[in-house]
Amino acid sequence: MALGMGPAVAVLVTRRSQTRGERRVRGVLDGFFMLPLGVSAVTLGFGFLITLDQPPLDLRDSPLLVPIAQAPVALPLVVRTLVPVLAGIDDRQRQAAASLGASPWRALLTVDLPVVWKPLLAASGFAFAASLGEFGATSFPARDEHPTVPVVIFRLIGHPGELNYGMALAASVVLATATAVVMLAVERLRVPSVGAF
Repeated sequence: MALGMGPAVAVLVTRRSQTRGERRVRGVLDGFFMLPLGVSAVTLGFGFLITLDQPPLDLRDSPLLVPIAQAPVALPLVVRTLVPVLAGIDDRQRQAAASLGASPWRALLTVDLPVVWKPLLAASGFAFAASLGEFGATSFPARDEHPTVPVVIFRLIGHPGELNYGMALAASVVLATATAVVMLAVERLRVPSVGAF
């Protein structure tokens, strides 16, 4: 969900503004989509649980509620990974594509996509790692039949006993290993000579 929305937000906030009002609107939108960084993830999860519990969006018992709660937490990571790359593309390249007859979508595919595909893969890694380890936003909406790994670890630690403690440690190792593998894969996307994606 964050990967679907993040590139659109990044494109929106990096396009050249024609007026001061348009620049302000883009700045407000950029700040709005960064709000999950400043709001407690527990507040987000609780808010989704309260908001999405009445028709027509009664998702209280849906397994979709967990990804919906994780998406706003991962969205700022996707946007912040893509914004510098998109802002660094010379607007004259888009203008040249348009002057050669390319539609805005075609210009996006031929000018922006070749530059942004590696950062998009990196953003997907960041979003996946953030969602995988997210506890705050998923602690409320996670159900017993569909728990996330951090919620399982929390529940195991909450019950006394050596077996529960050992299972919590094992789940923690699995979570840390999966996150490390994703981060190593993201690191491989870096351009070594430049130090940027």
